[in-house]
Amino acid sequence: MKRVEILWTGGFDSTFRIAQLSRLDIEIQPFYICNPARQSIKNELKAMNEIMEMFKSSNQTKAKFLPLCHVPRKECHDNKFMTRAYKSIKKRDFIGNQYVYLCGFSRQHPGIELSVHDNVIDLIQKRGALKRIHDEDIGDYYVIDRLKTPMNLVILFGDFSFPLVNYTKKDMKAEYKKYGLTEIMHKTWFCHTPIDDKPCGECNPCKYAIEEGLYKRFDKKALIRYVMRKYGVK
Repeated sequence: MKRVEILWTGGFDSTFRIAQLSRLDIEIQPFYICNPARQSIKNELKAMNEIMEMFKSSNQTKAKFLPLCHVPRKECHDNKFMTRAYKSIKKRDFIGNQYVYLCGFSRQHPGIELSVHDNVIDLIQKRGALKRIHDEDIGDYYVIDRLKTPMNLVILFGDFSFPLVNYTKKDMKAEYKKYGLTEIMHKTWFCHTPIDDKPCGECNPCKYAIEEGLYKRFDKKALIRYVMRKYGVK
């Protein structure tokens, strides 16, 4: 049985990918990187525990779920070359600093799935290129084209596979509903800096979610914070 390793945070995108994989006759090994600096750890773990149980009890699930593996941030083994690559990229483009230690982890698990479709994919396609890979068991995914991509991006992202390149959040929302997994969709968590255990509306994941049509996941206060940040209102 094929085993697929995937980084999971309980977020909208990575949970959607797990929903896709859950319908296949494979093993799914999810990993969660425990970064003490991340303010949303409690919310993410709660979401993942609830979602995992929902997948396991679903009659649509064919995959075998292996236990969620909690990996301490210090065990990701990033190094000065990864940090240097990140700093070089950041001089011209926005990129989150989490990709330094995620890079370190990907070196230990080459081919692990990174279920993003946002600024990381835009950055790779703007500065370099991706190439499509077809897998008989899990379908198409993308990897960095090492011959057409600057070395700094290859260093950070060369060991990942990207399964959601061609999806928007609206596409995912439609497929969640098609699969009959709307309840799971509403259990997902994406905010990095929750306020009173609710999405803040200000962090980048909240921003992307709102701008891609998921504004109903936010209360009025979060939407006001989003608008204030967008237009620089203090």
